[in-house]
Amino acid sequence: MNEIHFEIALQNLILSPLKVAYWTEQKALLLADLHLGKSGHFRKHGIGIPVEIIHADLDRLSQAIKKYQPEKLLIIGDFCHSRANSELEYFTEWRDLNPGLEIILVRGNHDILSDSLYSKWNIKVFDGIYETEGLTFSHDPINWAKHFNYVLSGHLHPGVKITGAGRQKITLPCFAFGKNQGVLPAFSIFTGLHPIKKEKTGQYFAISTDTVIQLL
Repeated sequence: MNEIHFEIALQNLILSPLKVAYWTEQKALLLADLHLGKSGHFRKHGIGIPVEIIHADLDRLSQAIKKYQPEKLLIIGDFCHSRANSELEYFTEWRDLNPGLEIILVRGNHDILSDSLYSKWNIKVFDGIYETEGLTFSHDPINWAKHFNYVLSGHLHPGVKITGAGRQKITLPCFAFGKNQGVLPAFSIFTGLHPIKKEKTGQYFAISTDTVIQLL
């Protein structure tokens, strides 16, 4: 597995092909757009999306926990996709296997679960923004980031287009870092990609299978 070590705002991140970033100073695992229960939401409306999706996402989260041994998990919005459904019991089982892990959620536009569920899972919930140690976390990118610390967000499901020999093109999920704020890739495999326009001053890292690639 090929990772990339990246410094932003004097803080050190490890960008992982598991679609997470590990914040070394805080021993915190950062991710965005987990969208738990999304496949169950579609099945409820008659669309045959396999339940294996949530298992694949939680298995990958377990891999990241095992690899980085974080003390905290910081979810930058869209932890769940919609209202509660039976798929969330799989997360309850996962949480029972990781009881000592502190979980912080910066609420996203899809996070509409009752506070009682967050309490059941021992998740600390913040609305709007969460600030700590020189970084600001917001689910939505905020265009007034220059008035804050460096901002890390989600929501966009960022992707970058890669052109190969023979003009083949593929869009890959990515980490995107601009001057004032960065965007994490969507964690769940059941999300689309929004191609982003690369800025000259930005730094972009595409994710391909088990590799993170810096784009020049």
